[in-house]
Amino acid sequence: MENRIRQVRKKRGVSQEKLATSLGITRQAISQYEMGNRQPRLETWQKLADFLGVTVPYLQGLEPDLYTIAPETKKTIISKLSAFYFDKDVSKSMRFIDPIERVKDAVNEYARLAELTPLPNELKRKSQKEKNDYLNKYFSFLFEDSMIIVMSNEYLYSQTNDVTKSYEDRFANRLAKSIENYSIQEFETKLGKYFGEIYNSKLQNAFKTFQRNISFCKSVEDISKQFDKFSDFLNTTKNGLNKAVLEKEITDIVSDLMRKDDNLGRSIAEIILNGQKLNKSYSRYDRIKMVNDYLVKNKKEVPKEISAYLEKYSNK
Repeated sequence: MENRIRQVRKKRGVSQEKLATSLGITRQAISQYEMGNRQPRLETWQKLADFLGVTVPYLQGLEPDLYTIAPETKKTIISKLSAFYFDKDVSKSMRFIDPIERVKDAVNEYARLAELTPLPNELKRKSQKEKNDYLNKYFSFLFEDSMIIVMSNEYLYSQTNDVTKSYEDRFANRLAKSIENYSIQEFETKLGKYFGEIYNSKLQNAFKTFQRNISFCKSVEDISKQFDKFSDFLNTTKNGLNKAVLEKEITDIVSDLMRKDDNLGRSIAEIILNGQKLNKSYSRYDRIKMVNDYLVKNKKEVPKEISAYLEKYSNK
């Protein structure tokens, strides 16, 4: 096993010279410690640990390296994810059911966005090995999450493996958050990000108000009125989408529209065209032509990129 002093020093990007100077000892002494030819004094162990930001037992190799992802660490991550998603009885080890539902929602969302085949919920009758192989194949990005690695190693190195219910809740929530964040990282579009920045806080505040108002309703009629009020807000917000697009920098719209991304281009065209549904039979040329016609009709300036594109492909 690699000497912990050397291992941590390298991770921190600290040279032997810098470490020695900071501790007031010689570089040769550091070299001797790292080769195992000489043991530091107790006070030197503490100085080393304090400077490198770890405990003395960890530096001495008496505590596990929780940040190292070993094969068993990966197996633990996948087995816990599989249990949270597939095991109906796993809720018995949890304090709350919400973290499990959050994991399932996150997994399903990623599978939908990534267009995985088969979908994870179609594997319920498969063997445990098949389920784990599937999750290992498509959710290996979880191995890059340092917090998940630490939590998995804590579970592995627990002497009793008597994991508390709060640990299970925290682990499930962290898995869900990591998958949610990865989905955003991989699949968020410029258009989606733009509208998110405009409407997310408004939608969240409106929903919180709706939830709070429901708490004070004295009759079914009162509850119905709150639903109507919230529904009106959503419809008003939806109707404002077209206006918001046209207020966006037209160069950004064109940049997105001209990308080789059928789904994104179709989404932009649909919003600009007041929600008119465009199926896959519409070519990129068709969509850009429709947007061009819309801008002309509404006396909006047509970007040169659109004019150049239509002129180039009009006779093809």
